[in-house]
Amino acid sequence: MLGDGKLIRFWKDKWLGREALEVKYFRLFSISNDKVANLSQVSSWNNNQWFWKLEWRRSLFEWEEREANQLVNFLNEKSLAKDIGDHWVWKTNENLGYTVNSTYKCLITEVEGDFRSIYKFFWSLKALPSFMTTVGRVLADRLPTRVNLEKIGIVLDNILCVMCGEEEETGSHVFFLMQSSLKVWCFCCKWLGEKTVFYCNAKTHLL
Repeated sequence: MLGDGKLIRFWKDKWLGREALEVKYFRLFSISNDKVANLSQVSSWNNNQWFWKLEWRRSLFEWEEREANQLVNFLNEKSLAKDIGDHWVWKTNENLGYTVNSTYKCLITEVEGDFRSIYKFFWSLKALPSFMTTVGRVLADRLPTRVNLEKIGIVLDNILCVMCGEEEETGSHVFFLMQSSLKVWCFCCKWLGEKTVFYCNAKTHLL
């Protein structure tokens, strides 16, 4: 939740709209003097009014001036709070905050067809909330694997699995395709006296 802007990066965080300003206004970002500044560093209060003070490393061309004006108009759709700090909000339920139940409802709305029964089955189990949350993240591919971290802009040396170093680190690889994971699955099936075919992802595997 936007407060005084001290914890939110102006260009790099998604604080206004669905994409970061460095993406929406890439040309302006490329000539900005404050590429990693937070909101409070590129703005100021004056007579109880909020003003933006964006600085560029050179004079703007005419078309860049127009884009800069568009950016300021876009920025004016939001106003910072002078005496309230930035803080996280669980948008699924802003009043109660994060709960396992709200996570389930959020995930289940994204599931269609036969996959819906998988979620209902797991969330009906009497298990620890931490286990249920992990299951939900595996099914929805929300684990912080190297591939997923790269997707959200985190720079890594490589995206190979840290355990085997042979394949890209995805949820499917870690839980179903890696040799050590397959051995665990085979051991469990042998212990239960069951025979099965192992699939490459959680949803297909559990259908």
